[in-house]
Amino acid sequence: ERNVPKLAYLYKEKYKTELIGNDLGQFHNDFELDGCKDVKAVKSWIIGKKAYLDVLEGIDIKTGEKRTGYHCRLKGIPLHSIYAKCYREGWSLEELYERLYNGERIYFNLLDGGRCSFQILFDGSIYTRYKMCRSVCFKKDKQNRNIKTKMDTEIENECDNDIIEARRKYEIRMKELRDEIDEATDFYMNNRTIHEKHLIREEKLAESRRKRNEKLYG
Repeated sequence: ERNVPKLAYLYKEKYKTELIGNDLGQFHNDFELDGCKDVKAVKSWIIGKKAYLDVLEGIDIKTGEKRTGYHCRLKGIPLHSIYAKCYREGWSLEELYERLYNGERIYFNLLDGGRCSFQILFDGSIYTRYKMCRSVCFKKDKQNRNIKTKMDTEIENECDNDIIEARRKYEIRMKELRDEIDEATDFYMNNRTIHEKHLIREEKLAESRRKRNEKLYG
């Protein structure tokens, strides 16, 4: 960290451009703690590409005390799913990444934490998903990395069961709607028939009055 200014100076001397900055091709420290300075990582788990956890430490600008925080990424898994998984299992972030580092396969619900997702079925019906499961594993044995485990199959079956249940509820609701439409249609047709009979009777009465007036008054 102390040598970064020296590196930036040498870089500018050689390439005639600034090294430090937020633009493309520039270097910047993405460790951030709200209200802190001199933020650095004191412990890290580097598991794979875009899969890491950094334990951060910084100095509070107001109080001067040390504060800690986390900077984590897990490719394909949103942060809210990571936090929700830790909450449900009673793990800390450090324990989660330690398990991943040791090659354990861990399952995440991508919709956990309050996100919503919709699926459109072949018949055009739409329903809300409650689960979208994804497993993450960083096994060292690449030959066994893509083998589907028993738990993988159970997770997929559970998601399929959710789809079947949602489809069943959809069909029940559609039957209720059809019954309501049929009932409303019958009500309309009955009222229409009564109204038409009333109009016919009124026309006959009007015709009868016209004929009577013709006889009386010529």
